[in-house]
Amino acid sequence: MRGLLNIEAILSLMAIAWMVIAWMLRRDVARVSRSESLSWMELSAVLVATLVAFAWTQHFYFLSDDFVLLTQFRAPWPPLSYFFTTPGGDGFFRPIGNILFRLNYALAGTSPVVWHWTGFLLHAVNAMLVCLIASELGFSRTGRLFAGLLFAWHGSRPESVVWMAGRFDLFAALFGLLSLYCALRGWGAPSILAMILGVWC
Repeated sequence: MRGLLNIEAILSLMAIAWMVIAWMLRRDVARVSRSESLSWMELSAVLVATLVAFAWTQHFYFLSDDFVLLTQFRAPWPPLSYFFTTPGGDGFFRPIGNILFRLNYALAGTSPVVWHWTGFLLHAVNAMLVCLIASELGFSRTGRLFAGLLFAWHGSRPESVVWMAGRFDLFAALFGLLSLYCALRGWGAPSILAMILGVWC
């Protein structure tokens, strides 16, 4: 669990290897024709609905592991190589996640409200990516809106969105969904890069 590679990382590396092989063999991803293109109105609706659903939690204070992370990221920036050679202060190897956390700390400092709103926005972007993926899969307007809103409002999400220490999950979801979207569009290299970044979150 504290090593550089655990079972999740190994399975993710296997998925990346499969994607690299498929891309090298130039296997085109079959795309389902879309009946209606996704509109900015739909994405905006998912964005607003997500923010409204979580806004009431904006004043929740830090909890548990949050204080460990705040202390860790308050320290001066180490060299970039440090992130890729040393597990974080919590013992997990998440170099990209730790870099993004540091950037988030530079923006939010010790303000719970700013931390919460950056989490809400990340989750909203993830929900919009679900809509984009549903559109690529040929879902109807109702179907892709339902998919995005279900992802945004599902009861399994609040911990990752509201709890600061759950931010790693939001980062990993962002890159995982981006990787899937790129794969569906047939963009091999960006898909593989996004998957690697997600594993490192």
